[in-house]
Amino acid sequence: VTIDNIRRILSSFFSWLEDEDYILKSPVRRIHRVKTGTVIKDTYTDEALETMRDNCTELRDLAMIDLLASTGMRVGEMVLLNREDINFTGSIEAREIPHGGADVIVAEGFTGHVILKLYEGLGSALISKIKGGMMSTFRSKMGALLVKPALKETLKTFDATEYGGAPMLGLNGLVVKTHGNASSKEVKNTIFQCVTFKEQKINEKIKALFAEKPEK
Repeated sequence: VTIDNIRRILSSFFSWLEDEDYILKSPVRRIHRVKTGTVIKDTYTDEALETMRDNCTELRDLAMIDLLASTGMRVGEMVLLNREDINFTGSIEAREIPHGGADVIVAEGFTGHVILKLYEGLGSALISKIKGGMMSTFRSKMGALLVKPALKETLKTFDATEYGGAPMLGLNGLVVKTHGNASSKEVKNTIFQCVTFKEQKINEKIKALFAEKPEK
Protein backbone atom coordinates (compact mmCIF):
# COMPACT_ATOMS: atom_id res chain seq x y z
CA VAL A 1 0.00 0.00 0.00
CA THR A 2 1.43 3.36 -1.04
CA ILE A 3 0.50 6.89 -0.01
CA ASP A 4 -1.02 7.48 -3.43
CA ASN A 5 -3.22 4.39 -3.03
CA ILE A 6 -4.55 5.85 0.21
CA ARG A 7 -5.18 9.17 -1.57
CA ARG A 8 -7.14 7.38 -4.30
CA ILE A 9 -9.27 5.52 -1.74
CA LEU A 10 -10.07 8.74 0.12
CA SER A 11 -10.77 10.52 -3.16
CA SER A 12 -13.25 7.82 -4.19
CA PHE A 13 -14.97 7.96 -0.81
CA PHE A 14 -15.33 11.74 -0.72
CA SER A 15 -16.42 11.80 -4.38
CA TRP A 16 -19.21 9.40 -3.47
CA LEU A 17 -20.23 11.65 -0.55
CA GLU A 18 -20.28 14.60 -2.94
CA ASP A 19 -22.35 12.72 -5.53
CA GLU A 20 -24.87 11.72 -2.85
CA ASP A 21 -25.07 15.36 -1.62
CA TYR A 22 -23.74 14.53 1.83
CA ILE A 23 -21.05 17.19 1.36
CA LEU A 24 -20.77 20.20 -0.93
CA LYS A 25 -17.28 19.58 -2.24
CA SER A 26 -14.67 16.86 -1.87
CA PRO A 27 -11.71 18.11 0.21
CA VAL A 28 -9.42 15.63 -1.54
CA ARG A 29 -9.96 17.17 -4.98
CA ARG A 30 -7.06 19.58 -4.54
CA ILE A 31 -4.64 16.82 -3.54
CA HIS A 32 -2.72 15.72 -6.61
CA ARG A 33 -1.09 12.42 -7.27
CA VAL A 34 1.66 11.57 -4.83
CA LYS A 35 4.76 10.33 -6.60
CA THR A 36 6.44 7.40 -4.92
CA GLY A 37 9.31 5.19 -5.87
CA THR A 38 8.56 1.96 -7.67
CA VAL A 39 9.16 -1.06 -5.48
CA ILE A 40 10.37 -4.09 -7.43
CA LYS A 41 9.70 -7.23 -5.47
CA ASP A 42 12.42 -9.84 -5.30
CA THR A 43 11.74 -13.08 -7.14
CA TYR A 44 11.99 -16.42 -5.42
CA THR A 45 15.38 -18.05 -5.65
CA ASP A 46 15.84 -21.62 -6.85
CA GLU A 47 16.56 -22.63 -3.26
CA ALA A 48 13.32 -21.04 -2.04
CA LEU A 49 11.30 -22.79 -4.76
CA GLU A 50 12.88 -26.13 -3.88
CA THR A 51 12.03 -25.55 -0.21
CA MET A 52 8.39 -24.91 -1.13
CA ARG A 53 8.31 -28.02 -3.32
CA ASP A 54 9.80 -30.17 -0.57
CA ASN A 55 7.14 -29.00 1.88
CA CYS A 56 4.24 -29.87 -0.41
CA THR A 57 2.15 -32.68 1.05
CA GLU A 58 -0.31 -32.87 -1.84
CA LEU A 59 0.35 -33.35 -5.55
CA ARG A 60 -2.08 -30.50 -6.20
CA ASP A 61 0.05 -28.06 -4.20
CA LEU A 62 3.17 -29.09 -6.10
CA ALA A 63 1.36 -28.59 -9.41
CA MET A 64 0.26 -25.09 -8.36
CA ILE A 65 3.79 -24.03 -7.38
CA ASP A 66 5.30 -25.39 -10.60
CA LEU A 67 2.57 -23.78 -12.70
CA LEU A 68 3.01 -20.35 -11.11
CA ALA A 69 6.81 -20.49 -11.16
CA SER A 70 7.12 -21.82 -14.71
CA THR A 71 4.52 -19.74 -16.52
CA GLY A 72 4.44 -16.45 -14.60
CA MET A 73 0.68 -16.84 -14.33
CA ARG A 74 -1.11 -14.66 -11.80
CA VAL A 75 -2.95 -16.31 -8.91
CA GLY A 76 -6.13 -14.60 -10.09
CA GLU A 77 -5.76 -16.31 -13.48
CA MET A 78 -4.98 -19.68 -11.97
CA VAL A 79 -8.12 -19.80 -9.82
CA LEU A 80 -10.21 -19.45 -12.99
CA LEU A 81 -8.86 -22.73 -14.32
CA ASN A 82 -11.18 -25.70 -14.12
CA ARG A 83 -9.37 -28.44 -12.24
CA GLU A 84 -11.33 -31.16 -14.04
CA ASP A 85 -9.96 -29.95 -17.39
CA ILE A 86 -6.34 -30.54 -16.31
CA ASN A 87 -4.87 -34.02 -16.07
CA PHE A 88 -1.62 -33.39 -14.23
CA THR A 89 0.62 -36.40 -14.77
CA GLY A 90 3.52 -35.16 -12.65
CA SER A 91 7.12 -34.72 -13.69
CA ILE A 92 8.22 -36.18 -17.01
CA GLU A 93 11.62 -37.43 -18.14
CA ALA A 94 13.14 -35.74 -21.18
CA ARG A 95 13.34 -39.09 -22.98
CA GLU A 96 9.55 -39.43 -22.73
CA ILE A 97 8.85 -36.16 -24.55
CA PRO A 98 9.14 -37.48 -28.14
CA HIS A 99 6.97 -40.47 -27.21
CA GLY A 100 4.07 -38.21 -26.22
CA GLY A 101 4.32 -38.67 -22.47
CA ALA A 102 2.23 -35.52 -22.02
CA ASP A 103 0.18 -33.23 -24.27
CA VAL A 104 1.52 -30.05 -22.63
CA ILE A 105 4.89 -29.71 -20.92
CA VAL A 106 5.45 -26.77 -18.56
CA ALA A 107 9.06 -25.69 -18.03
CA GLU A 108 10.87 -22.51 -17.10
CA GLY A 109 12.24 -20.48 -20.01
CA PHE A 110 15.84 -21.71 -20.12
CA THR A 111 15.00 -25.42 -19.86
CA GLY A 112 12.20 -25.16 -22.41
CA HIS A 113 14.47 -23.30 -24.84
CA VAL A 114 17.20 -25.95 -24.53
CA ILE A 115 14.70 -28.77 -25.14
CA LEU A 116 13.28 -27.07 -28.24
CA LYS A 117 16.72 -26.30 -29.71
CA LEU A 118 17.96 -29.82 -28.98
CA TYR A 119 15.06 -31.52 -30.74
CA GLU A 120 15.22 -29.07 -33.61
CA GLY A 121 18.90 -29.83 -34.18
CA LEU A 122 18.40 -33.55 -33.60
CA GLY A 123 15.59 -33.65 -36.15
CA SER A 124 17.64 -31.96 -38.89
CA ALA A 125 20.67 -34.14 -38.12
CA LEU A 126 18.53 -37.31 -38.25
CA ILE A 127 17.04 -36.35 -41.60
CA SER A 128 20.48 -35.53 -43.01
CA LYS A 129 22.00 -38.84 -41.80
CA ILE A 130 19.16 -40.93 -43.21
CA LYS A 131 19.33 -39.20 -46.59
CA GLY A 132 23.11 -39.57 -46.67
CA GLY A 133 22.95 -43.27 -45.81
CA MET A 134 20.36 -44.02 -48.47
CA MET A 135 22.35 -42.26 -51.16
CA SER A 136 25.65 -43.96 -50.28
CA THR A 137 25.42 -47.06 -52.51
CA PHE A 138 23.45 -48.27 -55.52
CA ARG A 139 21.64 -50.88 -53.37
CA SER A 140 20.64 -48.30 -50.77
CA LYS A 141 19.38 -46.01 -53.53
CA MET A 142 17.17 -48.79 -54.89
CA GLY A 143 15.86 -49.45 -51.40
CA ALA A 144 15.23 -45.74 -50.93
CA LEU A 145 12.93 -45.73 -53.96
CA LEU A 146 10.77 -48.42 -52.35
CA VAL A 147 10.45 -46.76 -48.93
CA LYS A 148 10.47 -43.15 -50.12
CA PRO A 149 6.70 -42.44 -49.81
CA ALA A 150 6.40 -43.81 -46.26
CA LEU A 151 9.76 -42.43 -45.19
CA LYS A 152 8.93 -38.96 -46.49
CA GLU A 153 5.79 -38.75 -44.35
CA THR A 154 7.65 -40.07 -41.28
CA LEU A 155 10.53 -37.61 -41.60
CA LYS A 156 8.10 -34.70 -41.83
CA THR A 157 7.39 -35.11 -38.11
CA PHE A 158 11.07 -34.40 -37.39
CA ASP A 159 11.30 -31.40 -39.73
CA ALA A 160 10.90 -28.13 -37.81
CA THR A 161 10.17 -26.21 -41.02
CA GLU A 162 6.90 -28.14 -41.37
CA TYR A 163 5.48 -26.47 -38.28
CA GLY A 164 6.28 -22.84 -38.98
CA GLY A 165 6.43 -20.67 -35.87
CA ALA A 166 5.18 -20.80 -32.29
CA PRO A 167 2.09 -18.86 -31.15
CA MET A 168 2.49 -16.26 -28.40
CA LEU A 169 -0.43 -16.97 -26.10
CA GLY A 170 -1.92 -14.51 -23.65
CA LEU A 171 -1.91 -11.53 -26.04
CA ASN A 172 -4.91 -9.61 -27.35
CA GLY A 173 -3.77 -10.05 -30.94
CA LEU A 174 -2.48 -12.93 -33.03
CA VAL A 175 1.30 -13.30 -32.91
CA VAL A 176 3.23 -16.29 -34.25
CA LYS A 177 6.99 -16.12 -33.76
CA THR A 178 9.46 -17.81 -36.08
CA HIS A 179 13.23 -17.88 -36.50
CA GLY A 180 15.11 -14.92 -37.91
CA ASN A 181 16.90 -17.36 -40.22
CA ALA A 182 13.68 -19.13 -41.23
CA SER A 183 13.51 -20.54 -44.73
CA SER A 184 10.81 -19.58 -47.22
CA LYS A 185 9.06 -22.88 -46.45
CA GLU A 186 9.05 -22.08 -42.75
CA VAL A 187 7.65 -18.58 -43.36
CA LYS A 188 4.95 -20.05 -45.60
CA ASN A 189 3.89 -22.56 -42.94
CA THR A 190 3.93 -19.80 -40.32
CA ILE A 191 1.47 -17.79 -42.42
CA PHE A 192 -0.72 -20.88 -42.82
CA GLN A 193 -0.57 -21.33 -39.06
CA CYS A 194 -1.75 -17.73 -38.55
CA VAL A 195 -4.67 -18.37 -40.87
CA THR A 196 -5.58 -21.56 -39.00
CA PHE A 197 -5.44 -19.83 -35.61
CA LYS A 198 -7.63 -17.01 -36.92
CA GLU A 199 -10.17 -19.35 -38.49
CA GLN A 200 -10.41 -21.46 -35.33
CA LYS A 201 -10.70 -18.30 -33.17
CA ILE A 202 -8.06 -19.46 -30.70
CA ASN A 203 -7.82 -16.11 -28.88
CA GLU A 204 -11.59 -15.91 -28.48
CA LYS A 205 -11.70 -19.45 -27.06
CA ILE A 206 -8.92 -18.68 -24.55
CA LYS A 207 -10.71 -15.51 -23.42
CA ALA A 208 -13.97 -17.41 -23.07
CA LEU A 209 -12.35 -20.11 -20.94
CA PHE A 210 -10.78 -17.58 -18.56
CA ALA A 211 -14.03 -15.60 -18.40
CA GLU A 212 -15.96 -18.59 -17.12
CA LYS A 213 -16.48 -18.68 -13.38
CA PRO A 214 -14.93 -21.67 -11.61
CA GLU A 215 -17.33 -24.38 -10.57
CA LYS A 216 -18.05 -24.63 -6.85
